[in-house]
This record gives sequence, C-alpha cells and structure tokens, in this order.
Amino acid sequence: MRAFCCLILLISVLSCSQKSTKEIDNKKKYFSRVTERISIHRKDANTLNAKGDIENEEKQYDSIRNLIKGAYVNDYTFYDIDSNEYSLKNREKPILLLATASWCKPCISEIPALNKISKEYSDKIDIVLLFWDESNKLKKIVSRYDKNIVLIPSTKEAKNGYELNISGFSHILGFPTRYLVNKNKKIINYYTGGYVPYAKFTNQNGEETFFTEEEVFIKNYSKLKEEVNELLSPHS
Repeated sequence: MRAFCCLILLISVLSCSQKSTKEIDNKKKYFSRVTERISIHRKDANTLNAKGDIENEEKQYDSIRNLIKGAYVNDYTFYDIDSNEYSLKNREKPILLLATASWCKPCISEIPALNKISKEYSDKIDIVLLFWDESNKLKKIVSRYDKNIVLIPSTKEAKNGYELNISGFSHILGFPTRYLVNKNKKIINYYTGGYVPYAKFTNQNGEETFFTEEEVFIKNYSKLKEEVNELLSPHS
C-alpha cells in the first residue's frame, strides 16, 4: 500500500512538473508565432512610406521591433553548405544570426569585418548566416568567409528579394538583418542595413559624398563589434 501511494505521488509530481513546463512554454513569445503580424506591419509601413507619412511609418516599425525583441527562436535544425547539420537545440553559446544574400551589396561589403569579428569572438559566439540563395549560387563566395562562420543556404529561393524561409525560420525584413540570439535562444535585439563603398549619398551639409572601402570596413566592424558586445552583455 505504501509503495502504491509513493507511486501515485511520483506520478502526480511528474504530471505537475510537465504541466508547469508546458504553461511556461505557452507564456513565452515565440518568433514563429509573430511573423504574420510582422508581415502586416511591414506592408502597412510600405503603404505609409509611399504616401510620405514617415511618422506613422516609424510607428509600424516600432511595432515590429516590439514583436521581435524578447521573442524566442525554436529548436530549428539547419544544414550548412556542406550538408552538415546545425541544430539550435542545446547550443551553449549566443548566436549572431544573419539573414543575407549573395546579390546584396551591403551583405558582401561587410564580409571582411564579419571575418575579423569571427576570428576575435568564435570562442564566445556562433556566427550563422542564413542565405536567400540556394547552395549552387554560393560556390563563388564561400571561400571569402572565415572557416568558423556557418553558412546555411536556402533549399528554395523566395520569390521576392526581402524574405527567406529555412527549416521553418521565416524572415521578412530584407537583407542584411542581424538577430542577436542569447544562450536561452531569446532575441534580445536585431539590426538591419550596412555600408557600401563608393555609394553616393547626401550628408548633413547637403553635399554629395561617399565612403571608401577602408571607411566602410571600419564602420561595419565598429557596428558588428557593438552588436556582439550587446549579445555578450551579462544582462542580455
């Protein structure tokens, strides 16, 4: 009788524990559950931009930021350029997760800075690149990346030039985008855009100018270093 009671108690404890874990899991905000809402806000932002309503466009992007920050990524399993498995499950290091494309000029321009970051921080973080391109389109640029950077090709290229979907991870914010994913698989922040050498722009004085390759490297490296330090912050 005593053994039977102990068994009942053990089952009850296990049941409560499983229920508690499930409840905690349900309370978490998962990135996969907010992508549709992100898509709606992005479309609204584009509509407002076309109308010249910059103030309300910014509000849409604020909503997107609020949806992404604090969201958790699932235990996705990716396959790199050599078909090796890369699973997010049980990863011990934070991840700098980049959405990129071979035809994206800012993405290509940041490779030298990204390689330097990889050499300096590969023992502390994983750098994972999710490509819009399929593997056969990446052969020409693979050798340009540091060996510690994980390159994940798409199994199917998206119809448009601002999204990708790999193993269920859906990205719709254009390229390049960098997600800062901490050890608990929580997105603590994300950043978009980059610098391109010799791309003309108008500065604050109304003068047309551009950045040299060296200036672009310095700016990209500084930007990436700040993001990595944010990712490695004790409060992340």
